[in-house]
Amino acid sequence: MKNATLLLGLLAALWMGVSAAGCGDDDDDDTGGSDGGADTDTDTDTDTDTDTDTDTDTDADVQVWYQGDEIEVSFDGLSTETIDSMEVIPIDDIVAEAGIATDLADLEMSFEDGEGWTPLGSGNCASLIPTIGTNAELGGLDPATNDLYWDGSLSFPGCMGVDGVAIIHVLDVINVVRGTTATPVPLAGLATTDIGGEDLITLETIVAEADATVVLADVDLGLAASDGWTPESSSNCDDVYPADGANAGLGGVDRTTHDMAWDDSTSYPGCMNVDDLAEITIVE
Repeated sequence: MKNATLLLGLLAALWMGVSAAGCGDDDDDDTGGSDGGADTDTDTDTDTDTDTDTDTDTDADVQVWYQGDEIEVSFDGLSTETIDSMEVIPIDDIVAEAGIATDLADLEMSFEDGEGWTPLGSGNCASLIPTIGTNAELGGLDPATNDLYWDGSLSFPGCMGVDGVAIIHVLDVINVVRGTTATPVPLAGLATTDIGGEDLITLETIVAEADATVVLADVDLGLAASDGWTPESSSNCDDVYPADGANAGLGGVDRTTHDMAWDDSTSYPGCMNVDDLAEITIVE
C-alpha cells in the first residue's frame, strides 16, 4: 500500500512538471511573436512611408520671374547640350518651359543665386546685366548644381557665371514709341545715375538711345508696365501724367526689375513709379 501511494505521488509530480513546462513554452511563443511582429511591422511601415513621401515630393529646380509671375520650372524632361565643355540645360529651353512665348530678341534676362547675389555685384559685370534674350541660346545651367555657364564666343567675364542660380529674371525689352515707330532699347551697357540712393538708368538715357532727336523739354512721356498698366489708372496721378519730359533725367529704371523711381524733387505721387516698365511713349 505504501509503495502504491509512493508511485501515485511520483506520477502526479511528473504530470505537474510537464504541464508547467508546456505553459512556459506557450508564454514564450506569445511574447516573442507579439514583440517580433510589432517590431517588424513598425519598421517596415515607417521606413516605407517615409521613403515614399520623400521620393514623391518634387520641388522646382529653378524659378523664372516674368511679368509679376514666379514660375517654377523642373528640369525633368529637358535635354542637355554642351556649352563651354559642360553638359547644361540651355536657358532658352528653361524660359520656354516656363511658358514664355515672346521672341528672345524682345526679352532681357538677369540671374540671381539663392542668397540674392547677381552679376551686378561685380564691377566687371554691371554693364552686362541684363543680357539680351538671344544670349539665352548660348548659356545654360548645370542640372546638378544650377551653376551658369556661357559659350566662350560671348567673352563674358567670370562674374557672369553665377553659381547656384535660383531665379532667372525675364523682362520685356523697353520700347520707346514715337508716332508709329517702336524702338526696343536693351539696357545692358547703358550708364546709371544715382536717384534716391539707387543706381538707375534714366528715362533721358533710354529715350536718347532710341531717338537722339527728341527734345525732352518739348514733349511729355507716357509710361506703361508690361501688363499694360499706366499711371493714368490712378486718380492720384491725374495732374502729373503724362510725365513732363523735362523731368526725364530725374526718373530712372532698375536694370534687373525695370521698376521705376523718381527723384524726390519731382514731388510725384507713388502711382508714377511704374513697376516692370515696358514702354515709354513720346507725347508731342
